[in-house]
Amino acid sequence: DTLCGTPLYASPEVVQKQQYDNKVDIWNIGILTYELLYGKVPFEIRTEEDLSKVVDDEIYFPRSKPASPQIKDFILHCLSKNPKERFSIVKLIDH
Repeated sequence: DTLCGTPLYASPEVVQKQQYDNKVDIWNIGILTYELLYGKVPFEIRTEEDLSKVVDDEIYFPRSKPASPQIKDFILHCLSKNPKERFSIVKLIDH
């Protein structure tokens, strides 16, 4: 139930102050993968109000740095807004 960590990596369920489980770690893998690929996180968060972007905004893949369909699929399975739709760590490894 605790809210801790860097807001840039907060999952929708954490932002909405809902109970969460280990699927927040899958979200973080998606954020980190996106950041490694593009040099920035998928949501520009500068203020506490900007945290709503995590819940409301879709993931945008910059055209300036093309990425394979496989890595985009990997990221999207990590960054599903619904934690029940996020892949498990086993599925991510198999991906």
